[in-house]
This record gives sequence, C-alpha cells and structure tokens, in this order.
Amino acid sequence: AVVWRSIRSSDTHTSGVVTAYGSHVTDQYGTQQRTMLDEQLLAARLYAGGFVGETPHYSRVTTSTQDVARQLYEIGKRPPYSVVTDEQTAGRGRLARSWEAPPGGSVLLTVAMPLPSDPTAVPLCIGVTVLRMLQPHAPMLRLKWPNDIVVPVHAELRKLGGLIAEVHGDALLVGIGLNIDLHDDELPTPQAVSFRQLGTAAEREQIIADIVVALSQWERPTLDEYRQLCVTLGEPVVVSLTNGTSLDGTASAVTNTGALVVDGVEVAAGDVQHVRSI
Repeated sequence: AVVWRSIRSSDTHTSGVVTAYGSHVTDQYGTQQRTMLDEQLLAARLYAGGFVGETPHYSRVTTSTQDVARQLYEIGKRPPYSVVTDEQTAGRGRLARSWEAPPGGSVLLTVAMPLPSDPTAVPLCIGVTVLRMLQPHAPMLRLKWPNDIVVPVHAELRKLGGLIAEVHGDALLVGIGLNIDLHDDELPTPQAVSFRQLGTAAEREQIIADIVVALSQWERPTLDEYRQLCVTLGEPVVVSLTNGTSLDGTASAVTNTGALVVDGVEVAAGDVQHVRSI
C-alpha cells in the first residue's frame, strides 16, 4: 500500500481547515526541502512488495523516461523493466503535450511491459490498475477519458496525473506521471492539482514500487471496471479531435475498443473537456 500521512497544521505555511481533499486548493507545504529519489529505499519498498525483478533504471535528470525506455529497448533490453527520474527536460504526455515539473516533485516513471496478445483498450485498463492503488487513501479519485487521474475540488475536476502507452516492437511502454509535491505556481495547468494540495503527502518511493509491482504481475481489469470509474460518461463534453475539428455532445458510452461515444459518434483519440462543473 502507498505510504501516506496527513499534513499537520504545524507543517504548513497556510491556515484554514484541510479536509481529505482540501477545503481549498492552496499550498500545504512544510519547511522541509524536496528530496531526490532514494534508490536504497526504493529497492527496499520493492522487496517488501514481493518484487524479484530488476530495480528501475534511475537517473537524476533525463529527457524523458519514455525516451530512455526506448533507448534501452534498442540496445537489446526486453521487458519487463522500468525507468524512473527526478526531473525530465523533455517530458511529454498524451497527444505530444509537454510534461514539465520541478525536480523531486512528481512521480515520473515508465514501465516496459510485454505487449499483450490483445492490446485493445489496454491503456484504459492500465489506468484502472494505477487508480486502484491510490483509491484506498483517496477514494474520490476517478478517471477522465481516456486515462487522466482526476479528483473533484470545489465542484470542478482537477488533474492529478495521467499515463500514456506506446507500442515499441514487442514492448508496451507505459509512461506514468503523478503530481506529488507541487506549489500552485508549479502546476502544469490551472486545472491540475498535487497530492500535497489535497492535504495528503505520499512517499514517492512507495508509489513507484507499488506501480512497478502491480504492472509486473498485471491482471487485466475489465472495461466494465473502467466504465464504473470514468467520470466522463453521462457528461456534456467538447472533444478536440486530432484532425483539428471539435465535437460537442454527451458522452454516453465507452466501446469495447476503448472509444468514447459522443452523440452516437465514436472517438478513438482526442482531448475531452467537461462542459459543466461536477
């Protein structure tokens, strides 16, 4: 399980009531400095979780964990393996968006998995696995199609993290980013949020270990499980399509291939915005 603790008022620079999800989105930071990843602690967390594989390839700074995972594959590395860093200089998310974060403030991880025999909707199913790990301590976490991890704050959805999955040869490279320890002015977008801002602190080594363990012995969730966790279903949305056009309507279903159905139109890829507050 992820190691969490509630932030005490003496740890913070702000005042006010802090609920499990924050009475407000604001900095909930102590005087302690961010620390870089502790490789020995990570190895201990992996061992405690029953992991018997190779520990993640770690570098203090890299272009992106996806880049390093691909480079390792090109020189003969085969899954399962993983890559982790404290800072990315050219990180990216879905639809080629950049992913920037200050050193030590996020989980930045790529797990290389054997390509499933049926890759249909696999990114959505992996999103369920990652969310399930975090939900016991943050039960309001949900998935926004296709695989953003979000939480309601003041009647709007804030993005805590997300994942991308790319096929490379016979490997599936799953890139995962989670906002852990970010100030307001460090968030990638105004719609983002970090665990610290929700009033809860998490140990990055434990989160990384839990993800690596879960994906190393992955049992594929069903799409019905995904549908139960997806806050996009039933909502009015605007979808920015990859061809530059947009589609307005109500998201009514997720197909067995992972597409989102909006007013009868199946959308395989695109950027979804919820029209109304939750």
